[in-house]
Amino acid sequence: MAKKINIDFLKGIILEINPRARERDIDPKTNLFEERFLDSYSVIQLVNAFEERLGIVFDYGDLKAPYFRNLASLQKLLADKYGLEIGANKKAQKKPAQETPKEKEQAKAKKKK
Repeated sequence: MAKKINIDFLKGIILEINPRARERDIDPKTNLFEERFLDSYSVIQLVNAFEERLGIVFDYGDLKAPYFRNLASLQKLLADKYGLEIGANKKAQKKPAQETPKEKEQAKAKKKK
């Protein structure tokens, strides 16, 4: 069975490698170099993390900027060349709306009935 990867998994590894990246959001199309999430050294760290966590042997011929440009291109490389399965991302959970004091009073009144 192929190991599963998704955008959240890739984002998590990048955030471990570059803790400063936590201050900003990374979406699948964010240019990781232009936005300074990755540099030449962190690409090597990322490859090492892929090898350790995914059990793959990375082809260093794949150390090309277009593959590391964004999360979507990384995911595509890992799925297409290394046979990893693309899994579903966690859906962003919306925080429940806060009740206003008036709504809280109305809810209490309904419970008393």
